[in-house]
Parts: sequence; structure tokens; C-alpha cells
Amino acid sequence: MSLQYAKLTSLLNRALNQTGKQTSETEVVYICPFHHAIHNITRKKFGITLDGGAWNCFACGAKGKTFHSLLRKLKSSKKLYDELVSIVGPAKSQSKKKCAFLSPKDLVQLPNEFLSMSIPTKSIEYKNALWYLKKRGVTRDDILRYNIGYCEEGEYKNMVVIPSYDETGGLNFFQARAYYDYMPWHHKLPPASKNIIGFECFINWNEPVTIVEGAFDAASVRKNAIPLFGKLMSDYLVETLIDEEVQRVNVCLDDDALKNSIHLCEYLLRYNVGCHLIKLEGKDPSVLGFEKVNELISNSKKFEFDDLVHLKMSL
Repeated sequence: MSLQYAKLTSLLNRALNQTGKQTSETEVVYICPFHHAIHNITRKKFGITLDGGAWNCFACGAKGKTFHSLLRKLKSSKKLYDELVSIVGPAKSQSKKKCAFLSPKDLVQLPNEFLSMSIPTKSIEYKNALWYLKKRGVTRDDILRYNIGYCEEGEYKNMVVIPSYDETGGLNFFQARAYYDYMPWHHKLPPASKNIIGFECFINWNEPVTIVEGAFDAASVRKNAIPLFGKLMSDYLVETLIDEEVQRVNVCLDDDALKNSIHLCEYLLRYNVGCHLIKLEGKDPSVLGFEKVNELISNSKKFEFDDLVHLKMSL
């Protein structure tokens, strides 16, 4: 056994709290940690390949593609995870050179006139912006959570601004929305790359992810929601969904974007990512509100290949 395989076996023994059985140069089998706790099954049916990290239980069907995903599912300590990184390197999504997405022309900054709405003022514009947010179902907790602000002057005058932050807390995008109906445009985005993950700082990749169009939609869903700031997934988002082995993605675009929703589902199916196509009854998530949209998500069925064929034929 190579030195790297020996280190990996030692780490896996500690992570799984048992001694594995070597079945070949590149495979070790264990008692499955996932169904053993429930059914007390002690047969070693849980195989892990040492040359790639793929793992699979031949009894309960639990599986994954990397050592990293196994340690995350086991909720292993940071010490063990750091040890794994020292042996095989970081997970793909962590090793991406994010500076590639942030060239000087793509760096995002909030407008110079941005004023945080977490600090109340007597300004009439503040009051009107706050009134607009209340009509959209945005609470004071949401204002604090998303650091929502507004502008009284400048390019984004009379608009509320919802920032988006990456996993490190750095600004990666924002969306502005006019709070007066007479404004010549209602939505405005910065001249920056969309090859980002909206609200990435709030995302838990071990839980179902919901994809929506805009920041207000994501704020309405609240639970693990990613705004696309449009109708197309970024390359970075697609890569991360695959690398993180997300088990379920709820595609929750507006009804007028059915073709885009079908395209997204088709793309996810191609990479074996489980998806649910959420039908919104002709309304946006931000109009439906938190309770209704999450009820629709909970009651949705898994999107299968037959559903794809049926919808394509009906278009």
C-alpha cells in the first residue's frame, strides 16, 4: 500500500470510528455509518475507493464522489478535514481561483451614495423606501440579514439596493429596485460579471438549494435560496452544484420563464443532480410570500426525464 493510501485509510478509520477491511489495493470497506445507526447492521458493505474518493453503500444506497463530501456528511471535525486537505488537496469548488471571476473590470462596489436602511432616519426617501419594502413583504430582520440599503442621489437614485456576498463575505453583486412606480426603469444591475453565486454566504450545500430569478425572490424563499439575477445559471454555480454533490435543486423561476426552467432542469438531469420544477401559479415568489412559496416547494415532485419530454412536446 502506498504511503498516501495508508494515510487515507488511517484518516477514514478515525472519521468512521472503525477499522476498515482492505479488499484491494485501492478499496476499503466499512460498516455503513448511515443506516447502521438506525438498523444496527454490522456487515461491511460501505466501500470507499482510495484512488478517487468515491464512496457507496451497497445496502442502503448512500453514495458520493469525494472524500470531502463524505467528511461533510459525517460532520467530521475541522481537524480531520484539514488533514484530508493536506493529503489530497481541497475540494474542487474550494480550489477554484476566484480571482478569475474578479478581474479589475468585474470588481463590484456598492454605489457611493448607498445608505444602509438598518439605520433609521427622518428622510422622506428613507420612509418611502421602507414603505416599499414592507409592501414587498421585506421585514426589518430581512433588512439586517441582507444589509439592504437605498440611494437618494446618483445613478441609483430612488432605488433600494440588495447586496450579495460570497462565501468569504466579500461583495460579489447587487440588485437595485426603484421604489417609485413612475421611474423610467424598475430594475438595475451593476456592470459586473454574473459568473458568481448570489447570496453565497448564506448557502449550505448539504441542504436542498432553491434557484430563483431575483434578490427579492430569494429573500422571500429565505431557505438556501440563490438569485440568478436573471434566468440563466452561471458556470460557477453549475460547477459548484456538481462539486458539492447537491442532492436537490428547486428550480423556482417565474412562470413566464418556463423555457428557461426546462433548460435548467435538463442541464441538472444531465449531471445527475436531483431537481424539482416549482409551478408558481402565475405569480413571482416575492408576491406569493414565504409561507406559500415554501408550501409549493414542499409539495413538489421530483422532476424526471419523462417530465422533460412531456414539457418539451407541449411547448
